[in-house]
Order: sequence, then structure tokens, then C-alpha cells
Amino acid sequence: PVETVEQAMRAHQILVITCQRCSGSRRMYAYKLYHLRPHAGAMKLRAAISGFYCRGCKAKVQVVMAADGER
Repeated sequence: PVETVEQAMRAHQILVITCQRCSGSRRMYAYKLYHLRPHAGAMKLRAAISGFYCRGCKAKVQVVMAADGER
């Protein structure tokens, strides 16, 4: 089972990142997120994580990430 962003990156998975405020979502390869944020490897999937910018809300929000197909 894939539990963290680093494990998703090693499994070559796409992450679905869903905003908790507007429920908007976007897809991103796990390796891109890992390279954009050096501390992202330890982020848990299926847990609320703050500090992401939502293009729909135009604000910093909490998101929930899941491997594509696990939602």
C-alpha cells in the first residue's frame, strides 16, 4: 500500500490533490510534487495538509492527496 508521497513517487503514480474549501481537484505526478517541495516525501496521503495554493479559491488552503484510482 502507498502511504506517503515518496512511496507514490517510487511507484510512478499520479496524485489527485483536492481542495478542502472548494472541492476543486488537480492531478500531478508524485515526482513533480516531490521535486517542487523537498519535504513532500514525508507527507501522508489521504490526510489534510495545509499550505497549498488553490487556483479556484485563490488562497492558501488545506488539501487532501490520494493516489489516482484510490479516491
